[in-house]
Amino acid sequence: MLNIIMGAGCFSSSSASSSSPPTRQRFVVLVTLVVVSLYGISSLRTSIASSVVEMHELPVGRRSVVGFGFSSSSSSSSSLKTLYELKAAKIVPDIVQSLPEHLLDMRVLYTMNGNELGGGVVRELPMGVQMLLVQIQSRPHVELHGNGFGGDAEKYTLVMVDPDAPSPSNPTLRNILHWLVTDIPGSTSPSQDIWATGQEKMPYLQPAPIEGLHRYVFLLFKQDESTQFDNLIEAPPSRVTFSVAKFVETYNLGIPVAGYYFKAMHGD
Repeated sequence: MLNIIMGAGCFSSSSASSSSPPTRQRFVVLVTLVVVSLYGISSLRTSIASSVVEMHELPVGRRSVVGFGFSSSSSSSSSLKTLYELKAAKIVPDIVQSLPEHLLDMRVLYTMNGNELGGGVVRELPMGVQMLLVQIQSRPHVELHGNGFGGDAEKYTLVMVDPDAPSPSNPTLRNILHWLVTDIPGSTSPSQDIWATGQEKMPYLQPAPIEGLHRYVFLLFKQDESTQFDNLIEAPPSRVTFSVAKFVETYNLGIPVAGYYFKAMHGD
């Protein structure tokens, strides 16, 4: 698909006569870039990620960070691409009813061949990548990037849920809660752990899908004035009966300001 689009773009540009207006050539290139951005990169990213996560790890030693360069950024184009991917994965309406056009930059990293306390290689996961269960056993590192998060006065809540339990074809236990961190200061730097700066109300529960391919979704909500003080948001009584909609309504969290998901399958 990517080769066809690129080929079509090159042909259109080169076949234009010298007398053709420059505007037409710019339009062809622009359309090509938009189509590739929306459709080509997503599939390309998945294939690259599948190759990289299965390759031999770097020697375990000094903590190193390996990024794929496909995570969302604060730019409007990346924000729209993230929004497109979340909607394509049916995060809307399976978990929330809407998402804002501008999403803040949140990135998710897991430690390979090590644990959250040290060692191994920390990898930033591309949106929608399929992971092996052994790769997602440890609590992830979630990074907040950019100036949109504000300072200490602004607090955020992160939820991680599985909307496909017990199986994607029969999700009667939709949105099992895997992780809940509240009161995350907007000033949290990418090098800091959100569970250290915020309040971890429900410890990380590693994915263990029973049947089929499951989505594991991270949603970040901005707390309003009524919950800006620490410890006002309580842990739910059960992971299994957790409802994102009721939780959001109870604490006036509104719509998510950032989102991410990866996939994992039973038996992987």
